[in-house]
Amino acid sequence: MKRLPLIVALFALTAAGRPVLEPKLHDVPGGVFTSLARVEGTELAGNSVVVEGGLLYFGAENTLSVFDISTPLKPRLVGRTGGIGRVRQMAVSKGMVYIASRETGLWIVDARQATAPKVLSRFDTIELATGICVAGNVAMVGLRQNGVEFIDVSDPRRPAHIRIEKTNESQHTAYRDGICFSGDWGAGEVTMIDAHDMATVKTLRTIRLRGHGDGVDLKGNLLYASTGHHYHDLTGKTKRPRKPGDKGFGEGHALEIVDIADVANPKVLGRCKFDSFYALGMDMWMPRVGDDGRYVFCADTYNGLYAVDAKDPAAMKIVGRVTVPDPKKPDFPGTPVTSVAVGNGAVYMTAMDCGLVVVGCPVAKARKPVCHKSPENVGFRMPYGQELGHFSAWTPRRRGQVRAVAPFGDYVYVACGQAGLSVLKATDGAYVEVAAFDLPFCGD
Repeated sequence: MKRLPLIVALFALTAAGRPVLEPKLHDVPGGVFTSLARVEGTELAGNSVVVEGGLLYFGAENTLSVFDISTPLKPRLVGRTGGIGRVRQMAVSKGMVYIASRETGLWIVDARQATAPKVLSRFDTIELATGICVAGNVAMVGLRQNGVEFIDVSDPRRPAHIRIEKTNESQHTAYRDGICFSGDWGAGEVTMIDAHDMATVKTLRTIRLRGHGDGVDLKGNLLYASTGHHYHDLTGKTKRPRKPGDKGFGEGHALEIVDIADVANPKVLGRCKFDSFYALGMDMWMPRVGDDGRYVFCADTYNGLYAVDAKDPAAMKIVGRVTVPDPKKPDFPGTPVTSVAVGNGAVYMTAMDCGLVVVGCPVAKARKPVCHKSPENVGFRMPYGQELGHFSAWTPRRRGQVRAVAPFGDYVYVACGQAGLSVLKATDGAYVEVAAFDLPFCGD
């Protein structure tokens, strides 16, 4: 690999006052990992990685980088763009990149020309944007406390709110055959949402997990769910552990596989337990299954990256592990591994203070890109009712969140988020819009 320019190397060594951390390959019986290489020059705070069609998309801090992985073990940088809110999770469809960025919402980047990716828009999500998946012209964004927000992205320069569906703390979303799956954190659930038609979205049921819920993946009739933090007793006979020494404390880290052939009656086929550990700060876990369906690769934050042989879901076994030791935290397994993607002969992971890492893995097989059919009635807009009592209300004609108001005499200036700026005038006890300015965003 090429050596970093001195100025870049010095920046890396001093980023956030911490040195660059190096990954460690563990010796595991029957191990499938063969090599490790940190990709030099990548931002250290790696948070998301996606592989699609021979390209790798790496999100860190406020940047998106695109790599050519035609030589899987040696990613080659071909394009980069900045000016994005801090990347949390990403979804890629036909070269369009959709980025969940927590407090700064949803970002859409056109990377169809990989050498020159460009930001097209930012959308003001209702709450912290954590998870993201895309089906045709609809983005489905996990919003933590507010469930899943469905967003019309048919015009990627002007995304528009369609509706929300409440779940118990959505952190991750996945979609297949008209159903959106939401990994729900503290509740330890996966919520199944009928999203065939935007006019009739409804929750079908929940699948209870034996740990805090988060990342999900789908292949065939199987759902792969990563869990973490504390063990959940599904019988309800014992209380949730809250402090060290409680039964199940820190023992919720695992991969669970669920048969969803009958969506009305999902069946848990097996659970592969990972090392027990508990720490707040980075509370996210992600599974990614290879094309053959046998091997599943799980980013388990502080516990690192696991490879799981899932040929028999009832008797899964760990066949690989990578951690990123942090000398300043010797009691931790390592610094957080935040994301994982599967290539051909390689697995790619991101980690804090380490950036992008290539893990040699001869059994890894990249999935073929899947372009999901768009749900019906994408132009539907949920009519939210209001029980006002003795209040009156005004709402923007175009969907947007009212973020701030500034009264001036008989007028009120209203910041309407995606709907721009409106000017209202008091008329016969009510406010009537007398002017509107179509801005990309107005927050105050």
